Amino acid sequence: MIHQITRAELIVIAARLKQAQDMIGYSDERMASMFDISTVQYSKILRGHSMITEDKLIILKQEMNISLDYLITGQRAGRNVLISNQPMTEVEFRMYMEEISYYIENLPVELKKDRMMEMMRRFYKTFSTL
Repeated sequence: MIHQITRAELIVIAARLKQAQDMIGYSDERMASMFDISTVQYSKILRGHSMITEDKLIILKQEMNISLDYLITGQRAGRNVLISNQPMTEVEFRMYMEEISYYIENLPVELKKDRMMEMMRRFYKTFSTL
């Protein structure tokens, strides 16, 4: 069964694309040029009026090294620090950090303290072997 992408899903995908674009500092014009489309067409993609095509997804992966799993589904297929035994790209790392920051900012104070202690223990365990 083929999944028909809804407008709401297009808007979410567009938001992830814009987030990645902003993190690497590309203008809309540069993105449109990279995709070999007009800025008007790129604007339609960013507003969720048009889906980015498969050939543009390939360009996106090659030029910006963005996880297409994350871009399309919001999932990282169970991966966090390592993706296919390779470190996260700078864009993926920044997106991941923004997600964590947003999550923590919206927690009640007591949970923030618990989560911070848990993160510190994990960092210590991870980096103490360096």
